[in-house]
Amino acid sequence: MQLNASHLLYGVFEGTDLISGGSSQAKLVAPTPVTVTGRPVPSGDNSLPLQFTGSVESAPSGQLLLTIEATNRGSVPVIGYEFRISFFDHATGAFVRSVAVKTLATTASASAYLLPGASWSSGARRLSVSSDGTPDDYNITAEIVVLADGTVLRPRHSRQSYELLGMYEGIHASKISLDTPSR
Repeated sequence: MQLNASHLLYGVFEGTDLISGGSSQAKLVAPTPVTVTGRPVPSGDNSLPLQFTGSVESAPSGQLLLTIEATNRGSVPVIGYEFRISFFDHATGAFVRSVAVKTLATTASASAYLLPGASWSSGARRLSVSSDGTPDDYNITAEIVVLADGTVLRPRHSRQSYELLGMYEGIHASKISLDTPSR
């Protein structure tokens, strides 16, 4: 439990730094509003308000890139989420690797949240090629979803989900501090 608390505390530190503009995490977690262009990706949990889609593009270098987009299909704005992309060899089904992706509104302003019906992209990730020459298969597992009403969905299993929750707490604690007049 102590290790999880340290990840949460690190997240609070990063969240307060995001508000002050000093965080190295800003470019890693800041969402990009998008119009969904990909195909639906099963995430294994239809009770969550997020629908994930994926699209594959080729970079100028020829490297395949996978972009995952999340659409809020719920009725409450989403402040942030963390998901894991797991890659599998297309020919054998063997596990290849996984990548954790955090996405978070980097201000405490409600206008920055993922509103119902809107979509965010978390940026492109390298998509490796399977042993048979085709792109790897992949799936999505949502680790945590934080809603604007304070609800936290999904158990926090990963280090990144504790950090995301800490970042959310740091951002909102800093906003309260900034909004409170000093005496």
